[in-house]
Amino acid sequence: MSSLCAAEIIDFPHLVAPLPYLNFLRYFKRKHPRYGARRVMQEALPYWDSLTSGQKKLFQKQRILARTARTSSARRRMLLKIKNIRDPKRCYPVRRTIYTRGYPTRRQTRRKKRKQKA
Repeated sequence: MSSLCAAEIIDFPHLVAPLPYLNFLRYFKRKHPRYGARRVMQEALPYWDSLTSGQKKLFQKQRILARTARTSSARRRMLLKIKNIRDPKRCYPVRRTIYTRGYPTRRQTRRKKRKQKA
């Protein structure tokens, strides 16, 4: 397995176990979906032993729940962002500005037409 990243450990809050090793087993099974239960148990233990104490702490219940809380707020922030129109290959998200300089939306054109008719 490659290096351990905290963002990959994030799990559903109702599936987080109180023991860090059980959370690690779920993470390991997700990384190797074709492994059966027996093979997961055989190969996960040496990998768990090779992890540092800091890496093992990533699987604690409190830390996982704190990360899920942070990512939900990050998800809300991502909804405010849009893709960069100038360079579509890179698609870097850009924060939506108050005044858009692009083409008017349907809603804006409808409002203009209503004002012109009145």
